[in-house]
Amino acid sequence: MAVRVFETASRAYASNTSLVLVGFFGSGKTTIGIIASMKLNAKLIEFDTFFTNKVGSTPQSYLASVGSVKYREVEFQVTNDLLSAHKNGCVIVGIGAMGSRQQKALLQEFSQTHPVVYVRRDRTELQKFLGCTDEKLHQTFTAGNDFYESCSNFEFYNLTQRTTSLDAASTSHLRLKEVEKSFQRFLHHLYGMEQTRPYSPDPFTPEYTYALQVPLSWFEDSHRDYKELETGADAINLIIDLGSNPTAESLSMQIATIRTNSRVPVIFDVDKNAQLDQESHFKLVKIGLRLAPDILTVPLVWSDELVNKVASQKGSTKFIATYHHRCDWRHSELSAPCERAASLGFDSIRITSDCKAPACNIHCTSFAMQAIENYDIPTSAYIMGRAGSTSVCFNPILSPVCLPSRRDNGVSLREAQKALYASFIRSRSKFTLFGKDLWHSPSPAIHNAAYETFGMPHTFHKLESNNFEEIWSLLNDDAHGGVAVSLPYKTTVLALLDDISPAARDIQAVNTILLDRSATTENEKSKPIMRGYNTDHIGIRDCIYRNLSPANTIRDGSTALIIGAGGMARAAIYACHKLGLRNICIYNRTLDNANKLAEYYNEWEKERFSNSHKSLRVQVLSSLDCPWPEGLRQPTIVISCIPVYQIGNQPSPSLQVPDHWLQSSTGGVCIDLGYQREETNLLKLMREKAFEGWTLVNGLDVLIEQAIAQFELFAKRPAPVHIMRTAIRPFFKTHSETSS
Repeated sequence: MAVRVFETASRAYASNTSLVLVGFFGSGKTTIGIIASMKLNAKLIEFDTFFTNKVGSTPQSYLASVGSVKYREVEFQVTNDLLSAHKNGCVIVGIGAMGSRQQKALLQEFSQTHPVVYVRRDRTELQKFLGCTDEKLHQTFTAGNDFYESCSNFEFYNLTQRTTSLDAASTSHLRLKEVEKSFQRFLHHLYGMEQTRPYSPDPFTPEYTYALQVPLSWFEDSHRDYKELETGADAINLIIDLGSNPTAESLSMQIATIRTNSRVPVIFDVDKNAQLDQESHFKLVKIGLRLAPDILTVPLVWSDELVNKVASQKGSTKFIATYHHRCDWRHSELSAPCERAASLGFDSIRITSDCKAPACNIHCTSFAMQAIENYDIPTSAYIMGRAGSTSVCFNPILSPVCLPSRRDNGVSLREAQKALYASFIRSRSKFTLFGKDLWHSPSPAIHNAAYETFGMPHTFHKLESNNFEEIWSLLNDDAHGGVAVSLPYKTTVLALLDDISPAARDIQAVNTILLDRSATTENEKSKPIMRGYNTDHIGIRDCIYRNLSPANTIRDGSTALIIGAGGMARAAIYACHKLGLRNICIYNRTLDNANKLAEYYNEWEKERFSNSHKSLRVQVLSSLDCPWPEGLRQPTIVISCIPVYQIGNQPSPSLQVPDHWLQSSTGGVCIDLGYQREETNLLKLMREKAFEGWTLVNGLDVLIEQAIAQFELFAKRPAPVHIMRTAIRPFFKTHSETSS
């Protein structure tokens, strides 16, 4: 019987375990160290500063004054003191800048219980920083790379060159945000933190999930489009094909590229057709584990001993056992690999074959369905190649789908989804936006573009009504799968719902109703459960995070200004709170509404976070003549929640924010949730302040971010983000034309 090997896997770190970053000068260790220290709430320690405080001289000056022998003795002792005294709660950078064998030994020992990360960077970028010749760079890199690889247990590629849709004029802080996004994903994995994709299925659940097949060679294609990485698959399967001559450096770079350009888990998968000997395959897997992929494949034909070696470095990575067979899919011997994979502690198993007989697809699909009930391990089963297209379409877990640009190589996600609806495994649904004065809304265009991309027969419409009761015509329609709720009904609708998400309950506003027919109410078994969500706060939160410069990173004293006191203002305050903001000021022309909103959130904070030393404080600015509150920093986040179009009989308000509320020395981010009208006074004012460090975010940006979350609720799939962004571009153009 196989011995279960994964239960004692190492590299599972507590959240306060210290992190060490090593790498060349100019690789970005300090910048990444700052990101890590803020994310982990840890102290940042630089080796040079620590050395100087201990010895009374910088490492360079001390080396020049005492010579290399004495310096190495002291360097060893300082390094040992640093690591011994800071095992928890710290991010340590700069060890190994003048690397020695003694330092390497200390780091290797430290890496047995701590993450030691080698920060890589593009060699051209390093050469620019070092200002050296090609020959000198080669010599320096060869020696340094061997040192850093040997004393670390993880690698992160600091992808500073452009690999996203950001244009050449993009500001440096937006590019730094991309690095921050990628490294935070890396940290989430390193420390086993939950990664927030709340409305998409777990890739290992039998919900017809898909793995986008991305061979390493694709990255060498000059016509590649990174937007293809975010077309709605549940995971990205990076296939290590040997034709690309993979190295640790190139693999590290492409993993970082995927992390930067997508939101889904990354699978590290050595090509089955590579025909590697076991030792070479094992070496590639070990490189893969250094890159901290979300998922990694391991051949089930390996011995328990070899699997155990890999498992000892598992950490938070999930393992898929791979097994290729040549027997009949109806043969009982297929139970053996499933049982062995389960007993060894694998997270899933992938079984494939090359059978080309027409009946094989039927037998394979039958096996995949039965495996859900028969085995204690998520089982993916399909036939390789075009002959197995049917089995791929009906395999319930991580079916392989091809890149849009490589449709000849297999089944596309669109084809797989169309097969599910054509066979009635999935049912078509209607979705409707309900509210007043919806002429301005691009939501139908955004959602319908996503459904069309996926091959889903769903439709998204809008229903304008001054009568709230008309919503029942949608909620009682068996063809409807959900309703998007717009102004002014986001609060009114709460009373109708069977279940309300925690965020929507806290905000006291719902903009998304999911009609869940997988369960029914106790009293009316034919009726779906009506579940309410709020995705507005997600859109606001993501836009703040993406556009806030490093100089304005949220700290204890950071402050936000919220203009308005309606449903969107509630979502804005909640979004700021989730980002860690504790000081918020509200201005609203109807003072009573502002006071009620401030009172609600102050009481809400007391009830839920009474023991927190960082409590939320919401204050009201009673008039535009009020001075900025004494003791509060000037706001670095300004969010206008005032509609710029008429709602019912209520005319759109006009607002001029006083300049003395906008005196942040480092600027900030200003979000105007209105769109589709002449430029507002706030937009005009903030455009004039762009040179002071202010970034302006249009309401359409927020709309697309909340629509992505809303789509994932309705479709139960990761959103095709770049398709949805493309669909909203005509509305940006219209807005631009009306503003000019």
